[in-house]
Amino acid sequence: MSREAIESYRAPIDGLRCLRTPGRLRRLKLPLPADPPSDGPPAACFLCHPERDRFDLGAWPREGGAQHVVGNAHPFASRALLVAPAGEAHHAATPATLAPERLAEWLAWPGSRDFAAAFELDPASTVAFVNVGRRAAQSRRHPHLQVVSFGGEAGALLDDDAAALVDDLATAAGEERRLALADGSHAVVPKRPSQSAELWLPLPAQGSAPHEWRRAATTLAALCRAAERSISGDYNLVWRTAAPALVRLVPRGLSERAGLELAAPALLAGVVALSVRESFLLWSAALEPPAA
Repeated sequence: MSREAIESYRAPIDGLRCLRTPGRLRRLKLPLPADPPSDGPPAACFLCHPERDRFDLGAWPREGGAQHVVGNAHPFASRALLVAPAGEAHHAATPATLAPERLAEWLAWPGSRDFAAAFELDPASTVAFVNVGRRAAQSRRHPHLQVVSFGGEAGALLDDDAAALVDDLATAAGEERRLALADGSHAVVPKRPSQSAELWLPLPAQGSAPHEWRRAATTLAALCRAAERSISGDYNLVWRTAAPALVRLVPRGLSERAGLELAAPALLAGVVALSVRESFLLWSAALEPPAA
């Protein structure tokens, strides 16, 4: 993809550089499908049976890996990969229900130089994301991580203000933006989110022990369950692999850039979240277990 085909913009002080293609704005005007897209039964899903697909790149890790990497048949960048656990048992899963060890691999691999080298990715221009639901444009029921490398000059568009991110994370506790979770970890409501009710989950550093990645995966799954149960069944997970590494959880269908209106049965009724404090309260309520 040429540099001219990429529109670049920086979200207001959340420190993240965003990329989009001109066609994205046109697609946003299209009506949503009546039901979540489905390409047929699990037996016909190439993510359930990647070995049948001509774009199958094999398992990762190479020796006995439980996930497969498949090349995107319609790449929109110099390199676009799909990573998914093979097998029909995973066809209807989401990040909220995916096995912790599989989700932990998704968290670690986009920032791994070994992964980048094995699949010819440019680390300086690589982004990763997971889409869930109709508004998040999920193309199949089978959960998959998308890893995209723009390559060449496009890598310069991914530069962002790391200092602003570090400050945001460091001041979160004092400003009551840090959401404490049951396992002792925490997520952060950013100062000036680019999307309504956006939440950040800090990630372990590359080279961290496997149990640290599994703990982060368990936390992320809990956040995704709260999002699906009480906020929105449609959401994006967006990776930041450079330091400070984090995953953004972005609920969709909530008037993303103009506040938030929703009704969450048994938990919330008609919340309008326009401020950081209101987003914090929204997530706090969503994480509470539903009444028996």
